[in-house]
Amino acid sequence: MRILRALLPGLALILTACSPRLIPLPTQTVLPTQPPALETPAPGKPPSATHLPVDLTAAQRAALASLSQSLGVPADQIKIISTDPVTWPNGCLGVTRIGVLCTQSEVPGFKIILESGGTQYELHTNQAGTSVAPTEPIQTPDAAEQAAVIQLAQNLGIDKSQIKVVSADPIEFPDSCLGIQQQGVMCAQIVTPGYLIVLEANGRQYEYHTNENASAIMPASVSLIWTQQGGIAGLCQMLDVYLSGEIYGQNCKSGDGRMGVLSSADRKQLETWTDSLGSTLIDLSDPKGVADGMTRQATLNGTGQKKATDAQEHAIFAFGQKLYMNLFH
Repeated sequence: MRILRALLPGLALILTACSPRLIPLPTQTVLPTQPPALETPAPGKPPSATHLPVDLTAAQRAALASLSQSLGVPADQIKIISTDPVTWPNGCLGVTRIGVLCTQSEVPGFKIILESGGTQYELHTNQAGTSVAPTEPIQTPDAAEQAAVIQLAQNLGIDKSQIKVVSADPIEFPDSCLGIQQQGVMCAQIVTPGYLIVLEANGRQYEYHTNENASAIMPASVSLIWTQQGGIAGLCQMLDVYLSGEIYGQNCKSGDGRMGVLSSADRKQLETWTDSLGSTLIDLSDPKGVADGMTRQATLNGTGQKKATDAQEHAIFAFGQKLYMNLFH
């Protein structure tokens, strides 16, 4: 009882010193100036000493201790990937959490990237390492890259080893369609985190968009857009063809949408046109004023220098029509 009474004044002093407007982060970690070792408690096991390099900064030690405690992994089994100085915009070290108020004053500190078990984690600290704010695990693009490589390999009929990953950049797409607008398709206007992936095969580059866990993947290198609408039957037919081989067709009259893949011969024909011709707008529609007139249009996203001849424009439109008919019949 006398010990408790002796401790109460010191405890009151500590509480009084704290700012009433600053809510400490749940994972705030306070370390001694020069701790001899970090101890990592494991569930159901007594803590054991963990020895770390003596040249670590206080902020790095604090980040290691915080992640070690969170994962139940010895701190010396966690790798420091990077430590970058940052001036955080508030007392929560730039980490916003629902229901947590933050002092609106800048806090110098560090962004520290750690790795454990193949997963990377980003932690924010102040300069002294007396405050640590963990963020969510960093999503790596490995799964998304593999999904895109597998899809492209199947489309092109080649081995995965023949495909090179040029880049895989995290991005927030503006909608559920991962930023890819397809004819006749409505997209939910919700921000979707994912990856923009560029692959290379046979001297060509192909772009794909995926969500974070690669459960959704969309080709982005559109080569041909084809439409046929109107006439006595009231047709409403649309087709999107991608350089990577995917085909998406839509019968907007019935609401039926279908996916397909180009044959080897059709892909080579499409590549021949896109390589030699420049961007080509094709309009073979009936003249205005014709009763029950038909609208027939196509757009070829070519990268060449030549202008399409009339014969080539008719051939490109017929190519799209054939692909649509094959897809729906």
